[in-house]
Amino acid sequence: MPIEYNSHAGAHISHFGAKPISAREGSANSYGHSDCLGWADGFTSLKEWVGAYPHGRRKIYINLAALCLESGETARAEQYYRDALAMAGEHDDVLDRMAAMAGLADCFRRHGDYDEAISYGKFALSAAQDGSSSWAADIAVKLARWHSELNQREEAFRLIDVAAGEADEHPEDPALRVRCLDGRADLLFDADDFGKA
Repeated sequence: MPIEYNSHAGAHISHFGAKPISAREGSANSYGHSDCLGWADGFTSLKEWVGAYPHGRRKIYINLAALCLESGETARAEQYYRDALAMAGEHDDVLDRMAAMAGLADCFRRHGDYDEAISYGKFALSAAQDGSSSWAADIAVKLARWHSELNQREEAFRLIDVAAGEADEHPEDPALRVRCLDGRADLLFDADDFGKA
């Protein structure tokens, strides 16, 4: 069974085939996050597993990073995302690059570094759009919310329109449209436009 992307903290999953691994599924449900991370430490030797299966290695790093981020180990998550990003660059994999950059954006946001978070988020959005990934809608919604938190309403609404356009490109996933509408309602609420929210 192929290893799939985990959703990054605060985002919703878009599917790339099989059901994604989640920190809330499988081992994490049975053993909890800390035991799951202990189990995951065995995978750090993958750095030494040169060339055997780079695509799978990147996905494992992305999933481990997401698990670390959900467990509050942001520095460790950042390192896994950076490792995955470096490997994705070596193999020109746009979707792995997108997932790693979106994860790094989440790490920077958690640190309160909005400039870096938004920068990585925009790179992730561009990569998602280049790869025709449905993740583009979710990334654009996340960026819109971050701009709203910074009182940058015009950019926030521009990005929510981008998200809606991306959702329209993926009618097979109606949940994208729902998340865009939810994001728009949040922006309207932030702008004190309660009637429209």
